[in-house]
Amino acid sequence: MALIKCPECGKEISSFAEMCPNCGCPKNRIEMLRTQSSNTPEEDYEEGRKCYSEDENKGLYLLERAANNGHAEAHNFLGLHYMKKDDYKQAVYWWEKGAQLGEIYCLFNAGKSFVQGLGVKKSLKKGIEYLEKSGEMGYGTACIYLGELYFENSDDLDPTEEKSFYWYSKGASLNEPLGQLEVGCKYAYGYGVEKSITKAIDFLEKAAEQNVERAYLILGKLYDESPELKVNRAKGKKWLLKALKSEEYQKLASQLLLTKYGNDLEWADLEEMGIAIKNN
Repeated sequence: MALIKCPECGKEISSFAEMCPNCGCPKNRIEMLRTQSSNTPEEDYEEGRKCYSEDENKGLYLLERAANNGHAEAHNFLGLHYMKKDDYKQAVYWWEKGAQLGEIYCLFNAGKSFVQGLGVKKSLKKGIEYLEKSGEMGYGTACIYLGELYFENSDDLDPTEEKSFYWYSKGASLNEPLGQLEVGCKYAYGYGVEKSITKAIDFLEKAAEQNVERAYLILGKLYDESPELKVNRAKGKKWLLKALKSEEYQKLASQLLLTKYGNDLEWADLEEMGIAIKNN
């Protein structure tokens, strides 16, 4: 059962109700008023968004009217509203309607809901169908989510490594830093793809430039461990020194600097290490 707003009184009622139990407005009039407007769907959507924070009922009424008249983005707004109210069943109702219109965020949110079983019966297959449509339309977050999904659900999905790499790569092409990190790691260690240190460095440095701290550590190790990169050890040291500023990776970065780059450290580097350790 889906809930809708009565256009007469603004109260929530069942979409199957023959009349509004609050004001008595009959079903046929409710349907007429919910779609009837001199505004365009875009005007209803923009007005609904603006007044939503001050008059939630009025905002929802306008947003529902915009959605019922085919405004795709309004469906996502409504879904997010009900999600924040912990009403996932109602949220998925709007996301699925938006997904049918090809709305990229509705596709993603509906997909996640089915994967996690929020507001609907859990269905990995249906969730992936929605998510892949969102990812193919260019939503980077969906690509990363799919990469993780295929990697973590190896018992339920086949093939997994190839699919995981495909979606992480697509995310990386959309400048998603986590996609760049994961693709770099896969190239570095040959997971689901032929090993290539050159490609690994390219993707990992892109992730590091977007402040992905884990990339600093991996780069530091690769520049030390890979024969073809030995000539650029200074770059590895640079990335590990940068990792010192990370609370999560500072201790490991210090260990790697001392064990792998000990002979390359200068007094300024040791001072920086001491300062980082003291601050963390």
